[in-house]
Amino acid sequence: MSTEPSNFPRLTLIRTHFDRINQPVEEIQEFESAILREGGCEVVTGLPRLPWFKVTARLVAAGALVLERLLSLARRGGSRTRTYLCIGYIAPHYLAHKSFPYFTLPGARRVVWLYDAWEKDLPEIARTLLRWRIDVAFVSSRQAAEYLNAIPGCAAHWLPEAVTVDVHHSKPWDQRTIDVLQLGRRWDWYHHAIEPLCHARGWNYRFEEKPRALVFPTRQGFIDGLADAKISICVPSSITHPERSGAVETMTWRYLQSMASGCLVLGRMPAEMRALFDYEPMLEIDEGDPAGQLADVLADFQRHIPLLQRNLAFVRDHHQWPQRWDSLRRALGLSS
Repeated sequence: MSTEPSNFPRLTLIRTHFDRINQPVEEIQEFESAILREGGCEVVTGLPRLPWFKVTARLVAAGALVLERLLSLARRGGSRTRTYLCIGYIAPHYLAHKSFPYFTLPGARRVVWLYDAWEKDLPEIARTLLRWRIDVAFVSSRQAAEYLNAIPGCAAHWLPEAVTVDVHHSKPWDQRTIDVLQLGRRWDWYHHAIEPLCHARGWNYRFEEKPRALVFPTRQGFIDGLADAKISICVPSSITHPERSGAVETMTWRYLQSMASGCLVLGRMPAEMRALFDYEPMLEIDEGDPAGQLADVLADFQRHIPLLQRNLAFVRDHHQWPQRWDSLRRALGLSS
């Protein structure tokens, strides 16, 4: 029998301290806001980023794991009415650091949602989920969910990334001053294929000139830049960084942010997106003639306006964070 009062929150959200270099802070905060908007959720905070982070985090993880083992008998016999949820990028070696001490407490159901579950990391992620007795893992990649569900003792759900449409805005296509935008990870083959033509035609082509040299250094600049772009180039990390991602290709928030900003998405559509859209929401790059295709699109851009309008409506109805939260809540059997 549960010893917790009947009005005790059924969900406890563990807020983590973000590393702004490696984490898309605002996107995770949008997910948190969608969860908290309905109320009835307790919020706690994990440990801050510690000095000598890598060494300290591993020591915290090791100590927390020992503590969890000492409490494991109590956990088996304790109440499971409380669900602890930790969301964001959760690298295996500091899962305990981000969630400490809450994943060590007895009687709790432990849940994580994580993105960037790449092929090379999946074995270690699976070991971490088993080591920490994670009850349910939600992952943003369908391929990652399929891999984890094949491991005895792992339970995973596919919960794709999302967007908050109202954060973004859109300008009429004929008032946009950026013809082509390639944010973040650059596909060098495509860049070298189109850059000479963009220069020759005088098209405004914005791209990351060197790694980590942000096209738009501020969040507001990023939002305004997307709203000012006609074409947004989006390809999976499996193309731009295969050494990191392996065969895992997934829909990132950049696809959805581009659609929410009224951009025409040109690139490569991950296979999982075909399960998320009941139509073709983007143009596939013509690898036989990428420059010619780009010229054709810009020469008659207005014929794509109905697709941009359809994308915005579809993303608003199906791919915002409240819809992801609703899917997570139903999968966990949490009351609304």
